[in-house]
Amino acid sequence: MEKEFAHYIRTDELVFKHAKGIRDIVGKEFHTFHEIFLFLDGEAEFISDRYRKTLETGTLVIIPKECFHQFIVTRDEKYQRCMFNFGSVSGLDELIDNKLTAVYTTGISKEIYMQFTELFDAAASSPESLESRILAKALLARLLCRINKEENTLAVTDGFHPSVVEAVRYIGEHIREPMSVGEVAQALHISESYLMKIFKHDMHMSVYRYITEKRLIIAAGEIEKGVPATKAAMLSGFGDYSGFYKLYKKMFGVSPSERITK
Repeated sequence: MEKEFAHYIRTDELVFKHAKGIRDIVGKEFHTFHEIFLFLDGEAEFISDRYRKTLETGTLVIIPKECFHQFIVTRDEKYQRCMFNFGSVSGLDELIDNKLTAVYTTGISKEIYMQFTELFDAAASSPESLESRILAKALLARLLCRINKEENTLAVTDGFHPSVVEAVRYIGEHIREPMSVGEVAQALHISESYLMKIFKHDMHMSVYRYITEKRLIIAAGEIEKGVPATKAAMLSGFGDYSGFYKLYKKMFGVSPSERITK
C-alpha cells in the first residue's frame, strides 16, 4: 500500500502541491489566494456557496480567492489531489482576472493530465530546481488558457435548501454592515434555530462562522491594498477592533500588521 506523501514546488509567486492521504483542509474554507485543484482519487464532495458536487477522478475545481469552499473527504487513505495556490503571477495576471471570477468545476484533457504527471515527478524528485519551477508556471499558464467556464454544467445553488441560498445571498449583500444570525433569519422570515440547522447541514459550518470568516477574508484583502487594519476591520463589518484582532490572528496565524503567506 502506497504511503501518505506531500510534495511541493514553491516559487515566489505560486505553490504547487501533490499529496495523498493527508488531511490539511479543515479551517481553510476561505483564503486570500486563488486555487486550481485537481481531484485524483478517493471519495470526496466539493461544496461552495454556489453548489455541491461529488468529485470524480479528473475533476478540476476553480476557486478564486475569497470564495467559500469545502472538500468533504470520506476515505482519507485514498484521498489524492494536486493544486496550485497563487495570487499575482507575472505575465499571467490578465488571464487570472479573466478566468477566475467564480467557483466552478470542469474536466481536463488527456494531454493536460500528462503534463500534471510530469509535474508530479518533478515535485517528488527535484522540487527546488529551476526546471521544476518553470514547469509549474508553464502548466498554470496552460490551465488558465484552457479552462472554460461554459464547460461547467452544474446550475448555481444545486443541492441547497432554498433558505440557505437566500441566506448566502443576504449575507453577501450585507457583509460589510452590522449583522447577526438572528437578523439574517428575520430577513428570511424563518426562525434562527431553523436557519442554523439547515445552514449547518448544507454548508458544513455554522452561519456565524461563515459570516465571520467571510468578513475576515474581506479585511485581509483591504489590508493587502494598504488600508490600515483599524479601518479594514470597520469596512468588513467588525465593530470591535480587539475582537477583530483576535479572530484575525486565529484564522491567519499572523496579526493584521503581518503579511499572510500561502
